[in-house]
Amino acid sequence: MSTGDADARVEQLDEHECWERLLGSPAGRLAFAARGRIEVVPLNYVVRGRSILFRIAETARLLTERGVPAAFEVDGWDSRSSWSVVAHGTVARTDDPAPEEGGGGAPWPPADEDGRSVTVRFTVSELTGRGFERHPLPDLLWSW
Repeated sequence: MSTGDADARVEQLDEHECWERLLGSPAGRLAFAARGRIEVVPLNYVVRGRSILFRIAETARLLTERGVPAAFEVDGWDSRSSWSVVAHGTVARTDDPAPEEGGGGAPWPPADEDGRSVTVRFTVSELTGRGFERHPLPDLLWSW
């Protein structure tokens, strides 16, 4: 298969489609640098304007600085296609109260329910996404 064939199957999502995918997902992953390595943390979130809000524990490393560079990623699939959206931006503690319902229907737990009492705002500076057709390989077996 030539590179051109593979490129033809990848669709770049526009910004509006990317926000729709963010709103329709129950959970995402936050990536950021901490202690000299990249951390990736799964979490539920809400979308407010051009920001993503989530809660963390008071002791989380993310609170040590304001405006920490980070990336946030969500993806999804069905029987025929897959997609991925990546947001780049910064995270910082906020006093903005989050709504009780998350983006995409993910429940937003009360602050005292699970120990995550600090609301963090991920301010999006760049948003990209792509979709592609899924072509399952019928006889592919994975082994260790």
